[in-house]
Amino acid sequence: MGEDAQLLALADQTLWVTALIGGPALIAALVVG
Repeated sequence: MGEDAQLLALADQTLWVTALIGGPALIAALVVG
């Protein structure tokens, strides 16, 4: 069970980092066109 929780935490962290980096990148791409 501990292993699943660790994997879930890692996936959540990865998603958060992706959103943090991808969000501004997506906005910049839209602005630059």
